[in-house]
Amino acid sequence: MFPETNVKSIKEESIFKKYLDDLFFRAKISRPLKIAIDAGNGSSGPFIKDIFEKFGCEVIPLYCKPDGNFPNHEANPEYEHNLKELARAVREERADIGFGFDGDGDRIGVLDENGKFYSGDYMVMFLAKDLLTRNPDAKIIFDTKASQVAMNEVAKFGGNPILSITGHSFIETRMREEKALLGGEISGHIFFAENFYGFDDAFMAMLKIMEIVSKSDKKFSEYFKKIPKVFSTPEIKAHCPDDKKFQIVKELTNFFVSKYECLTIDGVRVKFDENSWGAVRCSNTTPNLTLRFESPDEKTFKEIQKIFYEQLKKYPEIDVSWYK
Repeated sequence: MFPETNVKSIKEESIFKKYLDDLFFRAKISRPLKIAIDAGNGSSGPFIKDIFEKFGCEVIPLYCKPDGNFPNHEANPEYEHNLKELARAVREERADIGFGFDGDGDRIGVLDENGKFYSGDYMVMFLAKDLLTRNPDAKIIFDTKASQVAMNEVAKFGGNPILSITGHSFIETRMREEKALLGGEISGHIFFAENFYGFDDAFMAMLKIMEIVSKSDKKFSEYFKKIPKVFSTPEIKAHCPDDKKFQIVKELTNFFVSKYECLTIDGVRVKFDENSWGAVRCSNTTPNLTLRFESPDEKTFKEIQKIFYEQLKKYPEIDVSWYK
């Protein structure tokens, strides 16, 4: 039996207005922008219109009606192929920038005015450069699959890039431990501790990016023109049974550590030269290994992938169809 209570009435109240007022207090848009949005039929859709009206910007909305069947595409802005319609809308409507959201509205994908996609680690780099003008030597947290180029740029601008175990809770914990002001993952989780609460929020990420862009007449793509060009993959998922993946990654780690300089806090990130690397780790949430590769040299880029493939194919449990 449940104990009796003295509750006289129940009050239902939406907290969105308070949340919106809080965002308006923390982000300042200096000039109106034209923004294309793909909510992916997720939970962020119903709030888009009110946010842009509050900030005085024009919005081109796509797939803003929540639908748990996700009829248009997977609600995952980490992958460029899920944002094809958004890229088209950005170009056709001549938007200043495009944003895609995941199903529960805590991850973001970003396109420039030409419809070009930028991964989450590049967005952390972009935001960090602005933050460092106010907080020299600030610590910036990246996950272990982050681009070396992005981290080098943060260091170049006076920041202190730190690699963390991949995963929402791990990034947030590491930020608290290091007293970092900004952090994020390639997946699109971006965490804010400067004038915010230290957790990830896709609306906050969107508005902080807009705030920076609105301060000048520069197009979004222009902020990346001087970034060194590299060959890189998105995060690759290779199926591997949950009951096998941890032992396999342990064995792979032992192999690579015996031959190369490695970081082993989360699977293994193998350094081949100052700017060329490959990584493999266990997915936190799915029966997969996750991999990523990067190099400024195309030949080295292909060689690194082959080196990993030669090791992975020794395990019949692993799907190596990603290698072509």
